[in-house]
Amino acid sequence: MENTVYILRGFPGGGKSTVAKTLAGNDGIICSADDYFINSEGEYFFQPIRLKDAHSVCFGKFLQALKDGCPTVVLDNTNILKAHFTSYKVLGESYGYMVSVLEVNIPKSKEDLEVLIKRGTHGVPRKTYYRWMEQYE
Repeated sequence: MENTVYILRGFPGGGKSTVAKTLAGNDGIICSADDYFINSEGEYFFQPIRLKDAHSVCFGKFLQALKDGCPTVVLDNTNILKAHFTSYKVLGESYGYMVSVLEVNIPKSKEDLEVLIKRGTHGVPRKTYYRWMEQYE
């Protein structure tokens, strides 16, 4: 079986993390910037000033998983712009992985977006969701 990288794209509350767990199964690795903000009690505490650090740690974990030959590597970030995941895609391919980019529950309307806002658990401001909807490519 071919080693696979799954790059997930989607908004908070859309189910990316659930999909990531399913895709990773027992032998895969999930790489998510969100993990950086989970404390020792398992609580999520987002600090915007640390976002760059979170993505650096996520990228490092992703690279190490590829180097280790992990059979399934899942990137579980919003990846609103293609530029957000291009380096992961290129890196995965350079290590010989099959790379699949999967969109998870992308809102098609304001009503869809409002459902995601209500389901989101990370406290992302409503205006950020709307900005992301406009920027999504």
